[in-house]
Amino acid sequence: MQDVTSKDREPAAAGDDDCAGPAARLLMVDDDTVHRMIVVNVAAKTGYAVDQAADVQAASACIRDNSYDCILLDLKLGTQSGVELLTQLHEQGCEAPIIIISSAVAAARAEVMRLARLYALNVSDMPKPINLPMLRARLTEIRTGATADA
Repeated sequence: MQDVTSKDREPAAAGDDDCAGPAARLLMVDDDTVHRMIVVNVAAKTGYAVDQAADVQAASACIRDNSYDCILLDLKLGTQSGVELLTQLHEQGCEAPIIIISSAVAAARAEVMRLARLYALNVSDMPKPINLPMLRARLTEIRTGATADA
């Protein structure tokens, strides 16, 4: 696999209402190229400069070399698991919000959420297929520091 360590920056979309102020940084970790492209587009339109990683090694390099305002993480990364990255984020003292976006069964996602909370990580989760309006609202909330109350 040649494209597994892809790291591209997607600039915030000019003129988008949600893009006031400087771009926040987001890391998107998913081995599914199409899903990554869709989510990167939403994040960029919401005011984020986006780095992408398709596997644990590429994501590890990104978090070692950069600081992020938000991390989107799939749990199933080919033969690896996003749990490995959660452990690294804990060891590095990550304070950025982490959104787990996964098609894993609810029980598996709940177990990962418990682990992340034991690690004192700021995590939430969204099942795949992703609800794009909900993702956009959550990313806007994180970027602006606002809370979305229904």
